[in-house]
Amino acid sequence: FTAQLHKAEEWLYEHMDEEKQVFVDKLAELKVIGGPVERRFREEERRPDLIAALEKAAQDSRAAIRQAKPKNGDGEKLRSLNMACAEALKWLAEAREKQSKLTRREDPVLDGDVMVARTEEINRLAE
Repeated sequence: FTAQLHKAEEWLYEHMDEEKQVFVDKLAELKVIGGPVERRFREEERRPDLIAALEKAAQDSRAAIRQAKPKNGDGEKLRSLNMACAEALKWLAEAREKQSKLTRREDPVLDGDVMVARTEEINRLAE
């Protein structure tokens, strides 16, 4: 990939007077290879914070459930919240296990967008 970037840089210097569309097309060529690399890098970079946020949301919600004194109609809400926490933590443990077996060059199974969605679901149910 680095070699391709160097070639692209040389190409830029040799084609400085080209039309805009030529540059757009060249960039698209590079993104075919660089896009997945960038996505994996960004996922790896944000993964620790997202894991921590999901775990904290689940732990805080479970602590609140333990201390809650159910009122009329709250029982079902608390069960839903507890189930969402359990499912999220189970999914997280399984995904972390799978992720640990992958190299940095493979697409992640521990997806940041899924972690965000699960954290938001727990927080929504906890309201």
